Amino acid sequence: MSDKNFYPLRVSAIHQLADNARAISFAIPAAQKELFQYVAGQYITLKVELNGQEQRRAYSLCSSPFLDKEPTIAIKKIPNGQVS
Repeated sequence: MSDKNFYPLRVSAIHQLADNARAISFAIPAAQKELFQYVAGQYITLKVELNGQEQRRAYSLCSSPFLDKEPTIAIKKIPNGQVS
């Protein structure tokens, strides 16, 4: 699978939503703002490495492209979930 559509991003904020859920916002570099424009309900795929293995997970953006400065996803911890 090609990595040409993956970009390293910095986590700008983590907000606790519930005991088992967090909202994670990403800082988008000024030079990539246009590239990261999105529509409400759009999904993004995150690629993370855990124990030397690459994992990919799709998350729905829960932020508003019209109201929020940064794209944000919500993640709920799931028992035995590898990326939750």
